[in-house]
Amino acid sequence: MGTEATSSRIDFAAAGLLDGLEGDARADRLALLERLAADGVTLPELRGATATHTLVFLPAERLIVGPERYTEDEIAQRSGVELDFLEAVRRAGGLSNPEPKEPILTDLDLDAAQMISTARQAGVSDAEI
Repeated sequence: MGTEATSSRIDFAAAGLLDGLEGDARADRLALLERLAADGVTLPELRGATATHTLVFLPAERLIVGPERYTEDEIAQRSGVELDFLEAVRRAGGLSNPEPKEPILTDLDLDAAQMISTARQAGVSDAEI
């Protein structure tokens, strides 16, 4: 993790994560941001969740899928499936592809990629996948 991972090093106001909030709403957001950062959520993840209005769901997401985070390249390397194909499968499933070096994919994403590899080994064509 980078130096941005700890809440004591993130200036949430300067990062724009408290914009438009005052009083209790601002205090509640700050408390949530500090808790998430202390749990290892990175500033880019916090920015993304704030921009998409999903910040409040991050604790549940982390509980369900766990804190493991991979880049697309790491998923491709660990699964043995080409990055271009993994991206195409995600798009076909209605999922967006993260930025290339953004470590936001989880063990569930790795499991899905490994299932693709297993399916290929069993003779399932890429078109069928």
